[in-house]
This record gives sequence, structure tokens and C-alpha cells, in this order.
Amino acid sequence: QEVPCDPIYADEWLKCKKDLAYWIQTYVQTYDPREPEGQRWVRFKLWPRQLEFIEWLRERYRLSQPCVVKKCRDVGATWLCLCFCTHAFIFERDAKIALGSRKELYVDSAGNPDSLFPKVREILKGLPDWMRPTVIDREMKIIGDHGSVMTGEAGTQMGTGGRNGIYLIDEFAKVEQSVTVQAAVEDNSRFRIYVSTPEGADNEFGRMVLELTHPLFEFKFKDDPRRNRWVLTEPADAWEVRKVSQDDGAEEYECVINGEVSQEGCGADCPDGAFYPYYEVEKVKRHPVNLAKEVDGDIFASMADAVCPSDWVKSAVSMKLESSGPLVAGLDLGSGQRLSTVLAVRRGPVIKGIYRRSGSVRQSLYALVEAVKAMEEPIETIYVDGSGDTGSEFLKEAAKVDLPFKLVPVYGQKGASRRHWSGGKRAEELFANARAENWMSVRERLRKTYERRELGFEYPDDECASLPVDTQLQNELCMVQMEYNEVGKIKIE
Repeated sequence: QEVPCDPIYADEWLKCKKDLAYWIQTYVQTYDPREPEGQRWVRFKLWPRQLEFIEWLRERYRLSQPCVVKKCRDVGATWLCLCFCTHAFIFERDAKIALGSRKELYVDSAGNPDSLFPKVREILKGLPDWMRPTVIDREMKIIGDHGSVMTGEAGTQMGTGGRNGIYLIDEFAKVEQSVTVQAAVEDNSRFRIYVSTPEGADNEFGRMVLELTHPLFEFKFKDDPRRNRWVLTEPADAWEVRKVSQDDGAEEYECVINGEVSQEGCGADCPDGAFYPYYEVEKVKRHPVNLAKEVDGDIFASMADAVCPSDWVKSAVSMKLESSGPLVAGLDLGSGQRLSTVLAVRRGPVIKGIYRRSGSVRQSLYALVEAVKAMEEPIETIYVDGSGDTGSEFLKEAAKVDLPFKLVPVYGQKGASRRHWSGGKRAEELFANARAENWMSVRERLRKTYERRELGFEYPDDECASLPVDTQLQNELCMVQMEYNEVGKIKIE
């Protein structure tokens, strides 16, 4: 194969072209301004998880599969994506690559070393002369003498300029009008990399992660060998996080272990009862929402106004509670092929099963009747949302059928009840409507479940909740958000 360098380097050039991980670890430097002078530029030494990512990314490229990268902070995901793009720029002829982010400041800015193009320039600068192509370097564009071009786009203009073989969008969760941008980028390139820390579920990046629209790779802090040390102490509480003073007078936190360490190690998995000192320090230093977003990489926990925080939902999964009384169910109506009709069956505080089907309202009604008849135990009552055209149509159809259960319509827009809540106020004083009251009742159950399971509080079984292992159910619970109306009452967003 013809190589664009001195023949004495031909074998090495071909090896670098074939082996992306080898090229990165041999020739690429990464920058960390927090390190002391003289130690800020260091050779990449890839962690096992980073090596997995490199191979995964190359396979997605080979198959022309757009992909999603969900990351926590400081795992090098953006650097690795830029290494991938720069490798393609150097070792492919006529490659056309686009780098995008939410603002031009984060794409190419001479005064911002955290933007994308300065990182690419530093990668190129650190390469040996025989490997580095001759380039014309302009703002938001690098042109190689071998026909490859790397351009930058930002904000709502992403995807509108020409066509590209590779399109990288950094911090996609923060991009405004992300649905519009996604549609434009989809037309622009077959191979797209969407990389971001989470910013809740109500954006296109969150939707991609939850619906798995494209192959997904996740980076967690436990993948980082610098942070994934775990410790098991005897007794279990023989450690603390405390503030310490540095030599320069700055204050920092550290995890101090006072008791006997019975076991310790590194990795993503640790025994029950062990803890990660790094994580305990970050819990003290950071706001819970920031911790969830930057460290946990949690789509839902980073939603500040979630009705059902993800930790609460997770704590209710497979919770062991006594279930007694009749079977009752809630019916959520969908219509057509995309929106499923869902039946959730419970006995007492325990969800016994989730049943889904798609089809018309009429089809859903008759499928529901047959499903209930086939159950070993009859369902006594089914609550259904009677609001809107779908609800009205369902109730009209149901009136024509001899149902084997009692059907109770629920109207979320009606006023909240006069039931007393904590603090002595009635529901009608706290909530904008019945929908808000119902959702906050669910929230209270999950809160008590979390505090009972994780904090040792004592709540009776019938005030808690037990959920099945059902990812879609858990995701949809976490997506609901609340806000306050003009008179200070809670409403569901």
C-alpha cells in the first residue's frame, strides 16, 4: 500500500493506520491543566474500558452505525472521540469530518483550550514530522494536503453545511433545539457520534439513551482506575469525610479511614458493605443534582424537578412487601402502533405485572377483556384515564360490553380532593388538580420505600411500593416532572 511518508517509516505508518489504540498510546498526548507545570501533557495510557471504547467506536464506523456515548466527568470520552476523528483525518484520503457543539466558543476558540479544535491542533502538533500531514489551518477548519478536511459547526446550524463522513457532536444534551439539530445532522452524515453528560430526559440526547435508538456506550466513574478504589472496613462506619487544608492554603476534602481495613481493591464491582472513598468525597463536595449528572451520569437523577427521583424508583424494585386484598389495575390508553395501551396490575402495595399491547381503542378493549378472563384470579377494579378523545372513545365502547370487572374513570384535570396532607393542609390547597395529587401520592410511596430500604426508617408495608424489574416502567416513572403554577400549587409538567 502506498504511504505518504519516507519509506523507512512505512511499516510504522501502516501499523498506526490499522491499530487506533496503538497510535493513541504511542503518539498522542493528553492535557490536564490541573497538574503541576511540566506534567500537564502526558502520553495516553488507555484504561481497559477506554480500550473497549476505541474498538467499539471503530466497529460502529465500519458498520456506519450512528452511536451514543453517555459519560460522567473526566473519563476522557471527548478526547478519545477527537483522537478517532484525527486518526481518520490523517490516515484516510479525502476524509470529511465535522466537529460540533452547542456554541462556537466550544468548537473553536483560541482563548478556550477546552474547545474541540485546539485539542485537535495539539494532537497534530505532538506527532512526528513524517506522520503529520501538511495542513492549512483556519478558524473552524483544518485542510490536509491529502484531501481530508475537518470543519466545525455550532448550535442550531449544525448539520446544515454540506455532507460529512463523520459527524461528532460534543455535549449534545446541552444543545438547544436538539430535535431540529438531530434531524439536520441525520441528513448530513451516516456515521454520527453523540457524546454528552446527561441533562435530564427531556432532550434528544436523553431520548436516545432511554429508547436505545442507536448503539450506546456508557462511561462511569468506576471505569476510571484513578477513582475506583473500594474499601471494606471493620466496623462499617470506621471512616469519615473531612475538610483538610492544602499547602497553598486551599481547602479540600478527603476520606479518612480510621478503623481496620478488612478488604480493599479496585474496579467497577465491590462487595456488599464496601464504599468508594472518591465517591464519598464527591457526595460532600457537590450538590446532589451535580453529583448525579457529573459523577453518576444518571439521566433521571440529574432532573432537578423529577416527581419520582431515580434513587427512590430503584429502591422500590423487587422490594419485599406483604401483598393482600383484591387485585386492582390501572389502564393507560394508547392508540395506534406507536403508543401502547398498558395495564398495571397490583395487589396492595405490590405491582404484580405489566401488560402492553398496541392497536386501536376497540382492539385494546377486547384484548383487555380476554386477558382479564384468562387470569387465574379476577381483577375487581380497573381505573382508566377518561380524559381526552381516547378516554371518551374507550368509555363509549366499554359501555357496549359486559365487562368482567368494574371500570372506574379517572379525570386528571378535575380539582384535587379535600384530603389532609402533612403540614395540615388539604390536597386542594397544595395541588393544581387531581393528576398532581395522584402523582404526589406515588411520590410519597416511593419516598417512604427509599427511606425504609436505604435509611432504616420504619413505615408499614401498605404505605410503600414494590415494583417489578421493568426498565420501561422505571424510566417512565422517572421522566415525570413537576412545577408550580402562578398561585404556588404543584402541577405536573
